[in-house]
This record gives sequence, C-alpha cells and structure tokens, in this order.
Amino acid sequence: LGITADGKWGPVTEDATQTASIIENLSTVYARLNQSKALFAKQRKALQSGEVALEFTAQFKLINQTVANFLDQAATPAKCEELLTKTMVQIEELESRFSDFDEYLEKLSAKREEIYSTFNTKKIQLEEGLNKKTTQLLGSANRILTGVANRLGAFKTIDEINGYFAADRMVLKVREII
Repeated sequence: LGITADGKWGPVTEDATQTASIIENLSTVYARLNQSKALFAKQRKALQSGEVALEFTAQFKLINQTVANFLDQAATPAKCEELLTKTMVQIEELESRFSDFDEYLEKLSAKREEIYSTFNTKKIQLEEGLNKKTTQLLGSANRILTGVANRLGAFKTIDEINGYFAADRMVLKVREII
C-alpha cells in the first residue's frame, strides 16, 4: 500500500493477488496487535485487582482500629455522636474509592451497620450512666434538703436562718450538686 500514480492512498501494484496478500498480512499484523493489547489489558487489570485488594484490606483494618480508638475516646453521648460521624465520613470515602468493586461495597455496607450499632450501644450506655448518676445526685440533694428543712424549723429569727444558710456545709453541698 502506498500513494498511487493518481495521488490517492491504495495499492501501488495492479496485481490483485499481491494486493490481497498485502492486505492479508496487514490484517494478521493488526489481529496480533489487538490480541497483544487485550492480553496486556487483562494482565494490567489482574495486577490492579491485586493492588486494590491489598489497599482495601489495609484501609479496612485501619477503619477497625479507628473504631476501637474512637470508642475509647467517646466519654459522653455528644462525643460519641461526633466520632460516629467522623467514622461514617471515612466509610463514605472508602465507598467512593472502591465504587467499582461490588464485593468491597458489600463489606463496607456491613461494616457501616456494625459501626452504627456499636456506637449506638456505647451512646446508650453513656446515657444510662448519666441518668443513673443524675438520679443518685437528685436523691442525695433531696435528702439534704429534707434535713435542711427540718433544721430550719428550729430557728426563730431571720438572722438565725441567714446565718445557717451562710455557714452550713450541707447547704453548700446542695449547691455543688446542682
């Protein structure tokens, strides 16, 4: 093939057998080239798949460690919510990074549910602890106030009452509890 006498691209020779042979040889070359490209693409995808699997495994382990660390840091229900949100953002980032791999998305979805459940349990435990402590403090304050009310019944003047409120440690204790 080349530029013919009339200036166009085409067979330089007039012999149909030679032209057919040249075209057949070119077709064979292009077929081999396409096979090589396909083989290269397949091998490249296999290598990338292995790298992606390693990266996902590392990121998944990191998420597990982050959750364990955040659960230790979560000392209040508000902090628990804040750390849950940070963890969910990390899960979202991983989902976008590995969006082409369905098996990883399934693992991340299951991990999301597990993390949500874990943080929710921790939050409930913290709230129950706060409620218990609040109830205990309320009971203590009520007992002290009952004692204060009983003592106030013994006083006859405003000055005695004011002196009692200024000096008594139990009145101060109620203020601290509040």
